[in-house]
Amino acid sequence: MLFIGDLVVDCTARVTDGDLARWGLVKGRRKTVDPAFINDLLTQIEDRSFCGGGSTGNTAFAYAGLGGQGTYLTAMASDDYAALSLRELESVGLDVLVNGAPVPGSYSNICLCLVTPDGERTMLMGAETCFCSIPFVIETLQTQDHPSIFMTAYSAIGFGIEGFRQIAETALNAGKNVYLSLSNPVLAANHRDAWIDLMRAGASVFSNQGEFSPLLDGRPAHSLQNFLSGDAFAAMTDGEHGAHIVTTNDVLQTAAVSVTYVKNTTGAGDHYAAGFLFGLSRGMDLADCARFAAQLAARKVAAPASRLEKEVLAGFVGSAAA
Repeated sequence: MLFIGDLVVDCTARVTDGDLARWGLVKGRRKTVDPAFINDLLTQIEDRSFCGGGSTGNTAFAYAGLGGQGTYLTAMASDDYAALSLRELESVGLDVLVNGAPVPGSYSNICLCLVTPDGERTMLMGAETCFCSIPFVIETLQTQDHPSIFMTAYSAIGFGIEGFRQIAETALNAGKNVYLSLSNPVLAANHRDAWIDLMRAGASVFSNQGEFSPLLDGRPAHSLQNFLSGDAFAAMTDGEHGAHIVTTNDVLQTAAVSVTYVKNTTGAGDHYAAGFLFGLSRGMDLADCARFAAQLAARKVAAPASRLEKEVLAGFVGSAAA
């Protein structure tokens, strides 16, 4: 599996509703901000922790931690945060393919996740300065033997939607499996036609109900069948209501896994995708992939960080099968 995405460092911080109000932030929203604003907030927060992150990074880390074989294609800044992310990715056996040397003068992108006591997350993303080169990605797809690729819609910001489409279409034309995540409702709505075109071309898509909403336009989940082709599927999660796995000729509904105490919902969708993709790599059918993915996502939301630790991932496959 080839994971394509920009390197992101996650910072999870415990804050109060009063903190959010003082900083002028709307609870539960996601917002791209000046990196200086994030750095200023970090000086005001004591309860915080850093780890390599980002949607693609979380999925790649979890997939490899479960035992999947993967490569992460990314760009890097020349700072300590990038070095931290690189060490973490390699620690679970991921091969990391860097687009040239680290970029001097650039900075790693920090995603600041502000978690309130109820588990709700308010996310701030710093504007990026370090992106993968589209020609480098295309060349990699054409010269290296990766049967499948995974990208999230966040990469459409760096590549531009046409560059993102070019990468996905190159992979599809080469006979590779293409798996995408819509990432958030705004990106899904802004590029609705592009996502539908890619699904019709054979791409499979993961995301939650809110992120699929702009594509469904008020219609039920089975309407996604109109956008699918071949063996592609759409995996739409809906929290405690479970998930719908839609194929060209069927709709599977799977139950959610209950969680006694939700500590942090960040990364739940990323881990769901990782579990599903790992199941596919082990020859599971779609229903079993969905059940395995739901168990992994439940384990994630019961953990405090945005990414499960590698020791937890390493023991998960056996415990899920028990």
